[in-house]
Amino acid sequence: MNSRPSRPIESTDEANGPMPNSRPRNPWIAVLCSIVDPGLGFVYNGNVIVGIGVSIASFVLLGLVIWCGLYRSFLPFVISVSVSTMGYVILLSYVGMLAKRLGTVQLRRYNRGSIYVIYFLVGMIAREFILPDWPLKSYSIASSGMSPTLEEGDYVIVNRESYRHASPRAGDLVVFRYPRDPSQTYLKRLVGTEGQTISIREGHVYVDGEIFMPALRVRRNRANLLPSDYADKSIYPRGAGNEDNYGPVAVPHDSLFVLGDFRDNSLDSRYFGFVHVRELLGKALYIYWSRDLSRIGTEFRDGSPP
Repeated sequence: MNSRPSRPIESTDEANGPMPNSRPRNPWIAVLCSIVDPGLGFVYNGNVIVGIGVSIASFVLLGLVIWCGLYRSFLPFVISVSVSTMGYVILLSYVGMLAKRLGTVQLRRYNRGSIYVIYFLVGMIAREFILPDWPLKSYSIASSGMSPTLEEGDYVIVNRESYRHASPRAGDLVVFRYPRDPSQTYLKRLVGTEGQTISIREGHVYVDGEIFMPALRVRRNRANLLPSDYADKSIYPRGAGNEDNYGPVAVPHDSLFVLGDFRDNSLDSRYFGFVHVRELLGKALYIYWSRDLSRIGTEFRDGSPP
C-alpha cells in the first residue's frame, strides 16, 4: 500500500534549525550595554547572575576609590584611573567577543528592552543614593594671575569636598565664585581668614604682623614698587593704599582674603574685596596636564609652596 510522503517537521533543535524565541547576540549592542552599566552586557548575553556580580563589583570599587581618598594625590589617582580604564577595556572586549561566540541564543524572560532599562535605572539610583558625590572637578587656567605656581594652559584637579568638614587654611589654592560676577570662577591663594589682619609693605605680605609664606615663589614684572603715599582709587577698600603698600585691613566674619602669586598682574582681594566662605567651590590638589610636561603631577600640599 502506497503511503503519502510525510510533511517535514520543523525542528526546534539548534543543530537542525532556529529555536523558537531565539535571536542572535550582537557584539556591538553587548558592548554598548556594558558602557551604560558594566554588568548589563552580561545580562544581554543571557547571564544575569554574572551581570549583577559585575555591577556590584564596579559599584564597590568606585566606592573604595572615593572613600579611601585615592584621588587626593597625583600618583595614586593616575594608577587607579589607569587600572580602572584597562579593566574596563578588557571587560568591554570580553563582552563583545562573548556575544560573537554565543551567536544565536534562547532568549530568557529578562532579555527585553524594558528589563534593560529597569536594570540601568536601579543601578543609577543606587549610585546616586549610596555612593558619595564624585568629589573631583577639572579646571583650566586661563590667565597668568597665579604664575609661577600655575601657568596658562595648566589643568588642575579640584576637590569640591575639601571644605565640607574642614576650614580653609592659609596657603590653600582655593576655587571660588568671583564676588562681582558669580558666573565666573577664580582660583587664588588664600592668605587670611576671618579675624586676621592683612597688610602689604614694600611688596611683602603680612598676616597678623608676620610675613606670609616666606618660602613662596612669587612673580613680579615691575622693577620699582609703588610708593607708600600713593593711593590707588581701584583698591578695595577705598583709601587702603596700593597693591605694593596696602592696609592694614581686618578680614570680616565668614570671609577670606585671597591673592594671586603674580603680584603685579592679579585681580584679587586688593581689588574686588573679600570672598565669602559660601562662595568657595573647592581646593586645588595638583596639575594633571600642562603644555609644559614637566609640570604634570605638581601637587599643592597643606598650603606649602610647590
